[in-house]
Amino acid sequence: MKSIIAICGSRRNGSFNGALLDEAVTEIRTHNDVSVDLVAGDDISFPLYEEDLETAEGIPDAVTALHDRIAQCSSVLVATPEYNGSYPPLFKNAFDWVSRVDFATFKDRHIGIMTASPGGGGGARSAQQTAELFSGVKANVYLPTFSLPRAHEAFAQSPISGLSEWVGQYLDDIPNDK
Repeated sequence: MKSIIAICGSRRNGSFNGALLDEAVTEIRTHNDVSVDLVAGDDISFPLYEEDLETAEGIPDAVTALHDRIAQCSSVLVATPEYNGSYPPLFKNAFDWVSRVDFATFKDRHIGIMTASPGGGGGARSAQQTAELFSGVKANVYLPTFSLPRAHEAFAQSPISGLSEWVGQYLDDIPNDK
């Protein structure tokens, strides 16, 4: 059995990345040997990380709960938008908080990365920087990442071109739970 926690790095209503993650999760759920835990953007909306806040108030319970959910899975699937050529602060802040619970949270953990954008690059710069972020904490980043350019047009088509194939390859790469 394989288990995935799927995290959306956007809280925006109508988020292309939320929609992309939903499509991927729907595809994943067609596989009998995989369970998936979907985390909405609202579930990673934590106070802005700063060490003084952590010292004064400790790690928020919601952060510890997310850490525990991540620790129980074989893979993390992230769909995150591109803001000015990088990942958004909402996602980075959640990453920073979770790493404060245990810096090794992502070490050796399988990571899949997806992006969607109305631009022609499909969020590829965000995907690259997100991959570098996870690689920096010794996670096993699945390559290639999946970028969906011109997302506003792509969602008008069904199915999303290449998504089913990418999800299948991503799933094949995930190690089974121990």
